[in-house]
Amino acid sequence: MTLIRWDPWRDLETVRRGLIPFVEPSLTARGRREVVRDIALDVSDEEDAYVVHASLPGFEPDEVHVSITGRKLTISGESKQEGERTGDDYLLRERFSGVLSRTVFLPTEVDVKEAAAEHKNGVLLLRLPKSAGERTRKIPVKAA
Repeated sequence: MTLIRWDPWRDLETVRRGLIPFVEPSLTARGRREVVRDIALDVSDEEDAYVVHASLPGFEPDEVHVSITGRKLTISGESKQEGERTGDDYLLRERFSGVLSRTVFLPTEVDVKEAAAEHKNGVLLLRLPKSAGERTRKIPVKAA
């Protein structure tokens, strides 16, 4: 009888491979692969606003869409590779082409009229002022 050492990482790899068909890009009606991925975010909570940094390398400002509904912030973008070629003449193809999307719920509502967005060097910067009615206010407690 041979003893085989149990390797939990091997089991996790088996599960990951089993999930690939569910998370792999699906073919669209046009036969082109379309990928949907998440956007990497940093969200900080300042005293009067939420500041969001979103990584969107290779995206132009007009390819990025930002919407706020209540506490829900959605950032999305679609990038298409220029001069899309068909065939198997690539040796390596890693540049992203497809749809990025991310939705997060902020702790409080924001003042959408005062919200500002700036796109520079592949990073989207959002400054989302907290709604005046939603700001946390400390209430001093007095001894009776």
